[in-house]
Amino acid sequence: MTVIIKSLRIRSKSGISRIIRHLQNGDENEQVAFLRGTPADIRDMQRDAMARSTTYSVRHWIIAPHEATTRPQIRYVLMMLAKEFGFDADRAVVVEHCKKRATADAADVHWHVLVGEIDPATGRVLRTSFDRIIHELVARVSEYKFGHAFVQGKHTKTVIRGLRKRKLGCIADRLETLVGTETTVPLEAFTHAQHQEKKRLGLDLPALRQAVKTATDTATSRADLVEKLAASGMTVMVGEKPNTWIVRDDQNNLIGALHRLASKRKSEINQLLTETPAVEAEPITAPPLVPDFTSFQESETSFQRAENSSSRSELLDQLRRLGRGLIMAQT
Repeated sequence: MTVIIKSLRIRSKSGISRIIRHLQNGDENEQVAFLRGTPADIRDMQRDAMARSTTYSVRHWIIAPHEATTRPQIRYVLMMLAKEFGFDADRAVVVEHCKKRATADAADVHWHVLVGEIDPATGRVLRTSFDRIIHELVARVSEYKFGHAFVQGKHTKTVIRGLRKRKLGCIADRLETLVGTETTVPLEAFTHAQHQEKKRLGLDLPALRQAVKTATDTATSRADLVEKLAASGMTVMVGEKPNTWIVRDDQNNLIGALHRLASKRKSEINQLLTETPAVEAEPITAPPLVPDFTSFQESETSFQRAENSSSRSELLDQLRRLGRGLIMAQT
């Protein structure tokens, strides 16, 4: 997708310090800017949730456009999220991170939006129903409004119905045209949780994913792919699930499923890794359907000769026995 929107629900009992450290981390990101709110506001969200003994304290959205996006445009995305999930946009904490992406053509700025799961004034809880579908809907509307290219997501048909319900038929028409021509739905290479898990192991998952994708796109055989992945410190092997190949690093840490990392179908990966090159064989000449006429004649003649010889021999034996019988009868 051109605009990627994901969300995490932070549990009240898990603490909030880790996410705040991530938001303030200036080492990993070249630039960090709190456009709205402060870390203290995030801690207040946590306290409000604990005071009411709710399971979740903070809703955390990550907005990562592929194309260059301005701050006013992100404000537009924020307003749509607020309308869809039922919160006041003015109480959201918005953080801007500037960081080089794994792919050279991707924009290097992304945003974090954090809102308390509980509205301290009304006590209302944020809506959660169909959140992934709403994320896609907001992303598609944003792409259309900003003039970005878009592709169909996993829930495009449902999104089209939602757009028409919201009187956004022009965007729905564009998506319907897309569904009629596009057959491949992109798979999510990894989740935010997986990204953070690998980061704690010292692995840059986006960079590894790009290396896997490049290797798979350019490999012409299984041996070629194995060599290309080995050059990046990775190995490919059969996974536990049927028809699934996985990628591990040189420390045997699981990176992920090969087809997801490469954004390809399982059938494409299996064809690349199991296909055996064809071996050219010499043409086989079929035997003649009719026997050679001369050989057949010779065989028939030999058979007749043998048959004739056998008949004369039997005839002579019979004559000898008759002769002996006549002699004995005369005596």
